Order: sequence, then C-alpha cells, then structure tokens
Amino acid sequence: MNGVAYRRIGHRDGVAYLERARTGRLTDQPARVVIAPLVVGVCRSDLRELDGTRHLRRDFGHEIVAEVRYSTLADTLPVGRRVVLDPHPVVRRTSGFADLVEIEGTVADVAAALRPVPADSDPLAALFTEPLACAAHCLARVDAVIAATAHARPSPVAVVGAGIAGTLMAGILRSRGTEVHLVNRGGQRLRFLAERDVLPGVDLHPADRPGRGGFACVVLATAAATGAALELAAGLTGDDGVLMIYAGTEPGSRFLGQDIDAIRRGEGRVTVHDGRRRMHLAGSHGATAADFAVATRLLQDRREGPALRRTVRRLIDVEAPLDEGPALLREMVSRPYVGKAVLTPGVPDRG
Repeated sequence: MNGVAYRRIGHRDGVAYLERARTGRLTDQPARVVIAPLVVGVCRSDLRELDGTRHLRRDFGHEIVAEVRYSTLADTLPVGRRVVLDPHPVVRRTSGFADLVEIEGTVADVAAALRPVPADSDPLAALFTEPLACAAHCLARVDAVIAATAHARPSPVAVVGAGIAGTLMAGILRSRGTEVHLVNRGGQRLRFLAERDVLPGVDLHPADRPGRGGFACVVLATAAATGAALELAAGLTGDDGVLMIYAGTEPGSRFLGQDIDAIRRGEGRVTVHDGRRRMHLAGSHGATAADFAVATRLLQDRREGPALRRTVRRLIDVEAPLDEGPALLREMVSRPYVGKAVLTPGVPDRG
C-alpha cells in the first residue's frame, strides 16, 4: 500500500500542525500494517509530548480504534479487522492523529501492538481499552501487593486523582463491589464527574475534605507524582497500608528516601516509615496483553460492561474532526482540561 495520500497531525517545537503525507515504507522490518482510525482519543501524555515535558516515551496519538486497511500479517491481522493500539511493543509508526497510521516492526511486535476488538464494538467505548488496560493492570498490582503483605482485599479504597485513569480505576473497583473514595485537589474535575453522573455510587472528595483517612490501600493516579500529591496520598494511607504509585514520575524522583521512578517503572515494592506509620510503597507501569484482554472483556461483559460503557461515554465531552485537531491540542495544552477529547478522522484520498 504505497502512494496513498492522507492527513496527519505532527508537532515541532510545541506546535501541532496538520500535514499531508503518502504511504510508503518506513523501515526494512518484515511486518507492515496500515490502519484507518475510526476515533482517536487525546491523552494527557500526548499533551506532555507536545509541550516537551514527557520523559522517555514518544507515542503521539496512541488511543486508537481502527480498521486494518493493509497487512502483511493476513492470518492474524487481516484487512477489515477492528483493532486498538497497544503502545507498549516497540514498533515504528506514524502519528496516530491521522486518516491512516503506518506501522512496521518485527512480526511479533506488530502483532502485539494491534489488539483485536469485536467488530461490532462501540468505537467510543472501545477507545478506552488502552487506558482501561493500564487501570486494570494497576489494580492487579494492588491485589498482588496486598496478597504479599498479608492483607485481605481492602474496602474501602482511596484513589487520588480524578483524571481518566483514576476515574477508570474507581469504575472498575465499583463494579467489583468495592467502596471507593475518589479524591482530587481541584474541584473542576469533581464537578464534571458529578454533573455528568459519571460514577454513581462513588464518593467524591476535594483534597482539603477527604472525608476520612487510614485507608488500607491508596492509589495515586494523578498525572504527575508531585510532592504535594505524594504527601496527600501518604496522609490518607493507614498504618501498614499500601500506597500504589501509578502517577507519572521522572528519573530521580524521590519520596521518603526512595527512588519512586525506579519503583514505578520497575513495579517494585518497599516498606518505609514516615515517622507516624509504616507503609508499603509500590509501583505500576504500563499494561500487558493479559490486561488488554481484561479491558476488552470488562467493556463487553454482560454484568459489568453496561456500567463501564456508561462511565466512559460520559467522560467524552468533545468530538472534533481531524482538521480541527491542531487548534484543539494547542488549546488543551494551554489550560486545564477535565473530560476526554476525541478526534474523528475521515476517509483518506485515493489519489
């Protein structure tokens, strides 16, 4: 599939722009797949990549629901198959904010990067497969650490950070029947969730009025693991409790004398004392193929699926065509944003 014209959003020096491109080989790797996005979500990490504050990873436009348009992997990824992108396998690809996305790499990596979803899945719900997989992975890490520290599964659980990740974690926990308290430093996100009734049954608290403390488990799911966010989460954690760090960290980030970037990325666990209590610091990073399978199952499950689909659909507050994407991205970088913005690419030119 060479020479097909399409539009894509690129960025340089903090400026997003719409450009025209044509399909063609990117590498000499054996596997090549071209997908046509149906919807593409804007993630906070996309905005950090745009403004130059994201560390290590580069995967601009990765929340994608698409259909395969060309494939050298006809047995596993035939033309017409509906897929979502897993950004963790190492492949070479073009911008995800586009009419077409070109992906190349080894056979194993390309196959792992494109996860099939049901052909009749709602694209706007399936869009949340990747963040839901990361949320499910984090909660699986919680279960593993709780088991290793000889605790029963805790209830209630506090989630600090009412962004997309924290909201999805609260939704999963709620579907398990766990009592959840969602705490956020700013009131705008909490008002958004309350006004849209995104998480019925979940207690929403501003950080200065968290309602209670002494939680056996607290998940820090803010965009960044700032000192203030870490202090808030630690303050909510009870004696011998678990503080799971999902929030973004930077190389060299430290808390209570520990390298929390290494703990998060390496999914480690250490026991620390803050002078008042003992707690278990642990980390969660990324998602596995099994987590993507869990996320797909959760969205399709007859019992849990309807509530989760309702939650994710109510998070979407902006749907815009691809050509409005650069202006939307620039606006989102410049101000706080509380919902989920979605771009809807069109059919590429055939010239």
